[in-house]
Amino acid sequence: MELTQEERWKSAEGTAEWLTNHLNIMKVQLEQSEAQLQDYARHFRTDLTSEKDNLAENHLKQIQDELSKAQADRIASQAKFEGAKSKPADSLPEILEDSTMREYRQRLTDLQRQYAELTATLTPEHYKVQRVQAQINELKYQMLTERHNVLRRIGNEYAAAQRREALLSKATRSSRRL
Repeated sequence: MELTQEERWKSAEGTAEWLTNHLNIMKVQLEQSEAQLQDYARHFRTDLTSEKDNLAENHLKQIQDELSKAQADRIASQAKFEGAKSKPADSLPEILEDSTMREYRQRLTDLQRQYAELTATLTPEHYKVQRVQAQINELKYQMLTERHNVLRRIGNEYAAAQRREALLSKATRSSRRL
């Protein structure tokens, strides 16, 4: 009986020792697995954060590029607008190159030639002279209206360029805060 008890005791001690060793091995493996998992999670979060940062940086860069273009457009529009305010309207390239204004100038030249021919032989009170003079006056009024339209268009382009620049500046500030 003592021998059987002793054998059972030794067997239990051997089993306990094997379990302790096996438990220690599993504990080391668990610690290694946890370390690997933490490394992976750290790396994955860094990649996610990095991708988010890259997207935000790319978006900000695009907005800044658009802002630079908008500033250049606004400066060009401002120069054109200030030139239109300070120069005679008839000297502006927009008016000189406008097809409607070119047509008006040709018609005016023709009417003035007719007027000169008619006044050479007729008095200013004659109905033909008065009719040509009325056509000249109407054409001058149309030219004046067209000049105002061109100047208003230049002013509108400048105002639109200012609004675009302001909106992009606001978007840039908002993106930088994120």
